[in-house]
Amino acid sequence: MGSGLNSHSQGEFGPDPILAAWVGASCLLLAVASTGAHPADAVSRLKREGHVACKPSVPYFCANLHVTCAGKTAVPTFPFSLRTAPNGVALGAAADAQTFVEMYAGSRVEWSSDGQHVIVRPAQSSGYIKLFRDGTYVFRYYPQHEGVMSLGTCA
Repeated sequence: MGSGLNSHSQGEFGPDPILAAWVGASCLLLAVASTGAHPADAVSRLKREGHVACKPSVPYFCANLHVTCAGKTAVPTFPFSLRTAPNGVALGAAADAQTFVEMYAGSRVEWSSDGQHVIVRPAQSSGYIKLFRDGTYVFRYYPQHEGVMSLGTCA
């Protein structure tokens, strides 16, 4: 058994755990690079697999969101899903959010040309859901002509 900082690397404890983690991460990176996929690419997943499930970061819409919530509103947020459909992207949610499901029926979809985001807009009202490659989303909604926002993640 040696002495110093690396004495655990060859002794009774087996191989260096940092080296093993680095080798494992390198192999994963090479595997992902060889397939051309980005592991957290929610936009491609929605386009390719046709579905993402989304969860809000706070339980209510905020008056505005830039760095932090600029005021809690009475509008509750909810988990939802986005599914590709023949006429766009459908929003799925629990029964208490059916207003949003109906609002997003027949939605318009704007896939960015660079694959960085997709915007889903309701057909008959203002607002949008903007989903980014990293899985984050912005949900903008306009009840009584007042804009409110929700942030969260999709996977």
